[in-house]
Amino acid sequence: MMSTTTQTSEIKLVKRKKKLTPKDIILKILVYTFLITNTVFILFPVLWIIGSSLNPGDSLYSSSMIPKNPTFIHYKELFTKTDYPIWYKNTLKIAF
Repeated sequence: MMSTTTQTSEIKLVKRKKKLTPKDIILKILVYTFLITNTVFILFPVLWIIGSSLNPGDSLYSSSMIPKNPTFIHYKELFTKTDYPIWYKNTLKIAF
């Protein structure tokens, strides 16, 4: 059986939520704005590259992020007409 002292000491361990001050709210807004902005700047080029690789044309000048007629022909050529699997295997050997 638990004593009353143990029960009250356990209750005191529970953290109470701190009330947010206007300064805390502004700081959180700034931090999240910074994080979201950086995420967009980091992901945009990656999405552009993926979209460009799915474009059917040979030129990146006419490419768009979301192609109208996406195709995997470039990936097919990469894996069938080059030594890419060997290059990738060599990269993994060096990395690990």
